[in-house]
Parts: sequence; C-alpha cells; structure tokens
Amino acid sequence: MSSAEESPAQRAARLRRERREAKIKEGGAARLDKITSLSGRTPSAHREEASPTPSLQPPTVIPSPSPSPEPRPLPRQAQPSMPSPSPSVDELSPEMIREQQEAFRALLRQSAPSPGEQDVEEDPTMKLVNALMGGMGGMGGMGGMPGADPSGGAGTSADAPGGLSPDLASSLGLPPFVSNMLGSVMQQPTEEQKMALMMWKIVHTVFAIAPTAASGHGAESFPVLYDWRAGVNWGESDAEESECIQRPVAIMIWDHFDGKSVLITGASGFLGTALVHRIIDRTSASHLYLICRGGLPRLREQWRRILSSELADPMLDPRRVTVLDGDILKPDFGLPPREVERLQGVVEIVIHSASSINLGSRLSKIAAVIIGASEMVSEFALKCPKLDQFAYISTAYVNAFLYAETDALDTEVEEKVYALRNAQGRAADEWALVRSQGSSGAYEAHEFPWAYAYAKHLTERLLMERFEARSQQQQQQSRLLILRPSIIGPAKSFPFPAYCVPTSSPLTMMIAGSALDPSKGYKFHTRCPNPATQSTADEVPVDIVVDRLLAHLGARTPGPVHAVSGKRARWTFQDWWCAVNILNPSPRGPVLPEWTSSLHWRSPELHPVARLHAVIGTSFHFHDDKTERLWESLSVEDRLDLQLFAMLPSEYAAPVWVHERRAALAVGVNDAMRWNAKARL
Repeated sequence: MSSAEESPAQRAARLRRERREAKIKEGGAARLDKITSLSGRTPSAHREEASPTPSLQPPTVIPSPSPSPEPRPLPRQAQPSMPSPSPSVDELSPEMIREQQEAFRALLRQSAPSPGEQDVEEDPTMKLVNALMGGMGGMGGMGGMPGADPSGGAGTSADAPGGLSPDLASSLGLPPFVSNMLGSVMQQPTEEQKMALMMWKIVHTVFAIAPTAASGHGAESFPVLYDWRAGVNWGESDAEESECIQRPVAIMIWDHFDGKSVLITGASGFLGTALVHRIIDRTSASHLYLICRGGLPRLREQWRRILSSELADPMLDPRRVTVLDGDILKPDFGLPPREVERLQGVVEIVIHSASSINLGSRLSKIAAVIIGASEMVSEFALKCPKLDQFAYISTAYVNAFLYAETDALDTEVEEKVYALRNAQGRAADEWALVRSQGSSGAYEAHEFPWAYAYAKHLTERLLMERFEARSQQQQQQSRLLILRPSIIGPAKSFPFPAYCVPTSSPLTMMIAGSALDPSKGYKFHTRCPNPATQSTADEVPVDIVVDRLLAHLGARTPGPVHAVSGKRARWTFQDWWCAVNILNPSPRGPVLPEWTSSLHWRSPELHPVARLHAVIGTSFHFHDDKTERLWESLSVEDRLDLQLFAMLPSEYAAPVWVHERRAALAVGVNDAMRWNAKARL
C-alpha cells in the first residue's frame, strides 16, 4: 500500500514500527547492558569477546608457565566505578546479543561428562563450586579492595588447581570483580583480606543456591533466574528454550492498540492520568474517549495542575482525544442519545478505572459509586457492536477477608475469584439485596477490612456473570479483564519519576497520618511474632500497574490479574515506618508502635490510622503467575519497552531520600517542583 492510500492510523503505526526498529538497532544493546548490570551480571560492553559467536565448548584450564595463547580481557582500572569504554553499535547489534545469549545457554545446558570422559577436577561446574566455596589454592585481591591487582587480576594462576578461567566465569554470568578474583594470581592474603573474601564467598554462595531452592528446580535443570526489577529472564530450561525457538515472533503488545478506539473512565485520577499518558505516548490507538464530570475544562485544569505542559498538551490533543462531560452514575453516562449512538458505534476497548477509594465509608454509601457505576458502564459497553475488550480496575485486597480465615502469618491470595459463604444465588440477586437493605448475608459472614473491598468483590462477580453470558451467546472467549492493583504508589518512570497524587496513594497517606498525629501513641493490631519485619505492605508503582494493564489487554488475558509488587518486592513495616520518624522526629528518638494481638483490627482502642488502614500489621502474598507467564511470551522489543515488575525494596530502603520524598509528598512540600516533569529525582 502506498503512503497515499494509508489511513492516518496506519501511517502512525508504520512510523512507530520504524522508530521502534531504529531504537532496537541503535540503543537496544546499551539498554540490555544497563538491565544486565542491575542484576550483578557482567554487561557485554565490559567483556572482550574473541569472536561474535563464542565456542560452545567450555574452556579448560591447562596449568602452564608460559603465557596463554587465548585472548585475554583488557586490563581495567582498579576502581570498579570507572566504566570501560563501550564498543561501537555495530559490535553490539541485537542479533549478536541474541547469538551470545543462545551460545551461553547452550554452554550451560551441556550435560556433564561421565567420570570416564573427564576427571571431576576438570569439570567446569565443579571448579565454579570449588571457587565459590573456597576450594581454590588462593586468591588475589579484588578490584576496589585492599590487595587488589592494579591490572584487574585477569590472569590465571598455574599454582591454583581450583582456579577458574575468567572467560568461563564471565560466561557463567559472574560480576567482573568475581571473575577477576577467581582468576587472579595467588597471593598470601592478610587476615583482613581473608575475612572480606570469606564474606563475599558467603554472599555469592547464598545467591547461587537460593534461586534454585526457591524455584523448585533440582540438579537436573538450570533454574529460571529473573531480575525482578527489570523483568529479565537470564536462564531457561530446555523446554522453555525450545518453546522460545519455535516462537520467533512473540506478542507485540503495542501493535494490539493500532487503530482502535478506547473509552476510559477515571482519566483525571492518579491511575487514569498515567494510563492516558502511556497510551498516547506509546500506542497508535486511533482515538481516546475520556468520560469526565465537568468535561474538558475540568480535566485540563486537573492535568495542568499536576503535569507540565509538555506532558499535558499531547494528552489533550483533539486529533486523538475527545473529553466527554459524562457521569458514570447515570445510564449511558447521561450523554445525549445521538452522542451515545455515535460513541457505541466506534468504541472497541473500554477501561473502567473510575472508583471511590474511601476506605471509611459504609457499604450503603459506597455501593452505588462502586457497584452501581460499574453496572452502568458495563451496560453501555455491552451495547457496543465493535466491543473487543472490557477492563475493570479492582483491588488485590478484594480477597483480604482470607486473613481472618487462616492462622498463617502470610496470607496466600491467588488470581481467582474466591466464593463467599451465605451468597444469595447469583451476583445480580446479591446486588439487589444490597440496594434494598444496605448489606447482604455474604458481607456479614466475612471479615472484610472495609466495605470498599466487599463492594469490589461483588462488582467482579457481577461483571463476570454479565460477560460470561455474552461470551456463551457468541461462543467466544470472555472479553473481561479484571486488574487487581495492590497499594498504588509513586511512579517509577512515567509520566515522570516520583509522579504521585498524595490523596490517591494510600501508603503515602498512612505515613502522613501516622506522622502528623500529635499523640505519639501508636497501637496496631498484628498476629506476627516480629511485626517490624514480618508484616508487609504491597505497594506497586502506578506506572507498573499501567503497563500490566496494557500488556494483559494486548495478550487478551481473561479474568483476574494481580498488579502487585509480590512477595519478592514488598515493603516491611519497618521500611515505611522510617518515613514516619523522618517527617515527625521525636527528641526522645525514633517512635516505636505498640503491637497487640488481642484487639480486633477495627477496634476503637487502636490508632485511627490502624483502624482506617486495617491491613497494617498483616501480610499478604499476592500471586502474579499470569504476568510471569506473559513475560516469557514477550518479544525482546516488548521486554525492553515494558516494566512489569517492581524494584526490590532494598533499592528503595537504603537511601533516606526516598523516605523524605514520600514525607514531602504527603504534606505537599515543593509541589510545583515535584509535579514538573523536568524535576527528575
């Protein structure tokens, strides 16, 4: 098709694909190196490869007094903070990177030779274990530590029978200083060096063994290792590798939205703002229809108050965005019939994110805003002949009632709908009872922390009934996606780092409410023996919630999906309590809460913040298996452009500035600077 015959949406999609291909060719290698370095592995730019395709045979260490003829890495500076020069773009093309990764994986998958073929001492795997566990004849100093070899310690000692080739160490994914340490010339270490080296060996032994035990893999397979901060899969089993090879063209998330019309409720909110920004910035959706009370004037005022003009203006471009003055509590949003007919004729994706998050409201007060509004939006959507998908934003704490039904310290919550006792038949019948009586038998039979959580639970079941009936009529897969975010927090990257609307960030408000209470008396409920480290809060950055939503829409994932940090990246109580003491310091030192297991989590004797945010002192393990499986099916391109996993708490907890940033956001300090896209923290 010539450019003259292309529609605007097709032309935009073609240009975006061309820009994306150029991005992969020009910057893909550098981004992969950056992600690699976050996990502690050796980036490609810091390794000298003998050829574009490494040999699949593991190198064998041959003791010899003469210099080795094998190519050796160039010496590096003793200080690890000084990066070595990056190779040219041609040397680090995406094809070369993939070839190197496949070669490394093939090397790791090679079966161990039998004792008759190779002596155990020559087994590279055994050499690695011996090196990590102290089976080497000796070690030189590490770069950046006392006794370091100024040349970087890249050599191999002939007197160290347990030594390991730096090429093999690098191929196995060890950081540069470990590779240098294993291959350095043997020296007589001092007592301080021995202690330091022993600590490093213990740390690396733990990290080498722990992933295998956690993933349930035995010695017969190489474990799947994830850098959960960037979502990078660094190793695959044979079956997974075969599947990847058989699937050369994986899911292209952004292409799913090409030329489609999307209707969004709640666009002016914390999550909705980030969602609209991401769709406008990354997709070629033909048009966005935003339902907002007050219409364009109110939305423009809201966005220009929290965003810079460079971010807000593209989100208000009338060529791609139409703002409708509608009310989700009214049928068809209260729009004129002609406007409704036109809208229903073009809308293909509906994302319902508008909702009250008032945790203190009674069920009779909040039911219409959550359940009734969702019913209205779904009725509108089901009358759209082109409707392809419907996404409902729920909450991961929709199943928080499970905490009261188990004695476990860490409550397990899977990505499914849990049935309730005393449920009155269908969800529609239960909703009718709530409308007429203000409650239901199912609600009274369970310990929900808030009426809000039960309202979301009933809404999920009501929507599933409606869309499953539609799917059975059309004999198609359900078009309903239910996204369950946990506690939504400040952004990791977009619209800009630390983007936040404090009143819509529960953990930020918990910190502010606790810190600004002058009583200095904090009594919280828990059943954990050590609540400071055993009780957790699952907070997930708002931009990760957005990317999980769009990724699962692109993959057509049906049913409930958790958008959470998960067990690997939750905050402990002591993590966020530090911010309370930073914001409101006491002359007597840090203020510590009083814990009790004898009081109900809504007891009036507890601190007001504890009663409102009833999950303080608890711990929930929200499974996110669907996102893990989705990640395995994504293309390299999508992996580079999506962020589906939260950073580890240790990366946030160490610097105090994160806690200070949270505290400042909670009380509105320096709002203008923090809302500006150019104020990069």
